[in-house]
Amino acid sequence: MTMDEVQDATLAAALLAEGRALMADPATAGRGMQRIVDAAHQGSGEASHLVSLLAAADGAAAERWVYALAYLGRAAKAGHAPSQKTLAFLAGDEAALARLERGEDLSHPDCHRLHDAIDVAAWLGTPGQRVLSAAPRIAVAENFLPGRVCDWIIARARPHLARAQVYDPRNGGGSTAAIRTNSEMRFGFEILDLVLVFVTQRIAGLTGLDPRGMEPPSVLHYEVGQEFRPHHDYLDPAVPAYAAETARIGQRVATLLIYLNDGFEGGETHFPLTGLRFKGRKGDALLFHNVLPGGAPDPITLHAGLAPARGEKWLFSQWIRDKRLPLT
Repeated sequence: MTMDEVQDATLAAALLAEGRALMADPATAGRGMQRIVDAAHQGSGEASHLVSLLAAADGAAAERWVYALAYLGRAAKAGHAPSQKTLAFLAGDEAALARLERGEDLSHPDCHRLHDAIDVAAWLGTPGQRVLSAAPRIAVAENFLPGRVCDWIIARARPHLARAQVYDPRNGGGSTAAIRTNSEMRFGFEILDLVLVFVTQRIAGLTGLDPRGMEPPSVLHYEVGQEFRPHHDYLDPAVPAYAAETARIGQRVATLLIYLNDGFEGGETHFPLTGLRFKGRKGDALLFHNVLPGGAPDPITLHAGLAPARGEKWLFSQWIRDKRLPLT
């Protein structure tokens, strides 16, 4: 690198670090976002990746996907490997993906070509839903995601799985418990990619709910015998810690599960108070509302993730609140 390139890289790294620190405080998040944009324009691929995510998450911006994909292309041209792979995947270019797997790099013309090949309308398309139950409110959207997207999500999550936790109202954190024995990976904002953001936007289209009310999505993995025993996804307002949390960041009004694989036995999602058991095919989505139409918790939504008897089960899980959440 030349001296000028070293100086540009040093400045970009400093701007990115400052931007991240400022983004942690809602009062300074606007200035933080601008610092990250400045770092992107100084040539930081990582900063351009973050700007692409921030643009895609900005529901108020009419041109958000134009900006998001432009900064994804900028990140790819800067050599940011995850962005190059995301760009090729969104464009559906298997040859480019194979080159990246071999350790090759995408040229600037490659990045332009892939950017222009992305069909935003197709990525945002939402299939219809079929009602399974009126009370509680449960519906299925068949073929909600293509199989290749399911495979992408599993590949992103697999290296990061850890024992799943349950919410501990005593300290506001998580803890392991016998009620839940599966593993999980949760995608914080900075480790998202535009494939996953498109998935959450598709969920918003299906549910009609604000995507900024979505918690960080999770991928759930169940091996033979692993389960999540009957539980509710809503936060019981009779528990003081839950009441304080829902007042601050909202109630979990809905849950959406996407079945990411086939080839396992058992493993249904079971609603024991209704007798309903559902096992989706790869790409199907199950939506259930955790509250009644008036907003009160619906106790009949008690449900369980049953253990597979053979094979492994993969699910994408999205909780949705009734208030906007900070980007975390």
